[in-house]
Amino acid sequence: MKYIVTPYPEISPEMAGGKGTSLASIADSGVLIPSWVVITPAAFQRCLGEERHHALQTATSYLDAKALLEGLQIESWLAADLKSHMDHLCRKRETLAVRSSAIEEDGKFHSFAGLLESYLAIPPDQVPNKIVDVWLSAYSPRVFEYRNRMGHTLPPSPPAVILQRMLEPQAAGIAFSRDPVNADNKNVVISAVSGVGDKLASGESNADTWHVDADEDIVQRRPTDNGKPVLSDTEIFSISALARRAESHFGCPQDIEWAMQDGDLYLLQSRPITSLENNPQQTGNRTIWDNSNIGESYNGITTPLTFSFAGRAYRAVYRQFCLTLGVSKRIVDDNQGAFDNLLGLIQGRIYYNLNSWYRILSLLPGFSINQQFMEQMMGVDQSLPEHVRIRKPAASRIVKLREGISLLMAAIGLILHHFMLALTRARFLKRLDRSLAEADKTPKLSTDALGAYYRELERQLLTRWDAPLINDFFAMIFVGVLRKLTVSWGGEENPSLHNDLLSGKSDIISVEPVKRIQAMAELARTDARLIEQLNNASHDQIETLLPQYPELHRQIQRYLDDFGYRCLHELKLESPTLHDNPVTLYRAVGRLASRESEVPVDNDNRRETAERKISAELSGHRLRKLIFSWVLRNARARTRDRENLRFERT
Repeated sequence: MKYIVTPYPEISPEMAGGKGTSLASIADSGVLIPSWVVITPAAFQRCLGEERHHALQTATSYLDAKALLEGLQIESWLAADLKSHMDHLCRKRETLAVRSSAIEEDGKFHSFAGLLESYLAIPPDQVPNKIVDVWLSAYSPRVFEYRNRMGHTLPPSPPAVILQRMLEPQAAGIAFSRDPVNADNKNVVISAVSGVGDKLASGESNADTWHVDADEDIVQRRPTDNGKPVLSDTEIFSISALARRAESHFGCPQDIEWAMQDGDLYLLQSRPITSLENNPQQTGNRTIWDNSNIGESYNGITTPLTFSFAGRAYRAVYRQFCLTLGVSKRIVDDNQGAFDNLLGLIQGRIYYNLNSWYRILSLLPGFSINQQFMEQMMGVDQSLPEHVRIRKPAASRIVKLREGISLLMAAIGLILHHFMLALTRARFLKRLDRSLAEADKTPKLSTDALGAYYRELERQLLTRWDAPLINDFFAMIFVGVLRKLTVSWGGEENPSLHNDLLSGKSDIISVEPVKRIQAMAELARTDARLIEQLNNASHDQIETLLPQYPELHRQIQRYLDDFGYRCLHELKLESPTLHDNPVTLYRAVGRLASRESEVPVDNDNRRETAERKISAELSGHRLRKLIFSWVLRNARARTRDRENLRFERT
């Protein structure tokens, strides 16, 4: 009976599991794989003992298995053998990856991905405990639940465990030898992050993504906002070749994990793309998902709690938007499915369903002239493909006349909304203040009373979100027109001229927190002990210290009263606010106070320079100057109100 084996091509799944068998199979084909060995399931059985192992084979629930696995540990006979192999794997005391490799893992139809634990960068002395943790993870509640749901037999089988020398890669990630979304697309899809690839799987880091076609041309690049790409084109082609090589070796499309260290490309794992096995032919209508714009509000991984609320809010708000612009209630009701599916939650991230957005856009009067504005407003990287775009059939004269009248009525309605916007905004803010007046009492309310209070908030606010909607619509229009005018009348050599014209002196409320933090930093700047505590002490220590600085303490309390609900990712309901944990505020004040002086961004100067330039360009064009001034004045007012109303939304 073998308890620890070194890889060889004929190693069986019963000894090495799915992951280990795949790596052993491809190892002789010339690909680089970090040094590794396998602890076989037989080692688990012997450490558990014959009696307990026999009883475990009849366990059909997590609780039964948990009782039998109590006290499981690596025994001395295995520890000695394990040490000799680790001495060979990490001669320079490198760390190790301890990875699960169950028999059913990485199969063609069910990958079991993420169900069993794996650990990275483990020091040799901690490896025995991590091996036990991997064994125990095969009998976790989620494994029992998954096997029950998928109709697999119980109990689970013990996994093999792979010990592998840990790399320190410059880049790592995944690659699909075939587009996993479209079975007919033979592009290799590569995603990469700097450093170790677990940041990609966990959602901690966004990845650079490339699509490489069958002719080895890079046909699509999706970089993150971090500047320099993680991979060079040469490295991209090497990874593409490795993915295709894995597909050729195993005879089916592969999902590989890879790492790049010191110019060498290593294969860490290869498994079938189960989505293609389960659905080899893509049929039906394609849905286009995009998070170019919504990622600003809901960045990174989002909980179902936040997604369920966001979907409900978008549905209610954009129904109201269409009704406000003159779309009949009957037409809105007939297209309820589009409103219900404006957003999607894909692998924990919120996306726009562009099909639904364009369907709603098609309901608006003058649809044919609105598509470009919609893309501009949503910030999508490129126009929708032709097969998704909505094409209305040629209309008769009567239909055209009706549409013309409808468009005229909508235009008249918009003009009225524009002139009444100040009043609409004032009414909205008054309604907002009235609705939130009782918010301080919510901790004392019963569950039923809380539910009733929330439903009243929805009735007062969510279904009457008129001022932000109308203002955002006009902001989109005026900023769009301003952009066109600055290019056509102000010269094309400065495409960001319209942004400079909108910067500075805008009376935006979101600037107020920055000013307050700067003022608090000035109060703390002369006291080295206070700065050190703000930067390094715990919450309780700072809370004890602050009363010794009455003015700073007063300003911090005032800040929390006014802005305590602000935080990073503040629209995500799971994000802790400053009320929950004010340490973030303390650190911001401390870091700012640590600096000798601040160099503010001179937005006012940029604005004045832009104004002088556009004034010179329009000199001698009196009518153009009047039109431009009116558009600029409205663009500034609408962008100011847009930011202030977004503040109220939070």
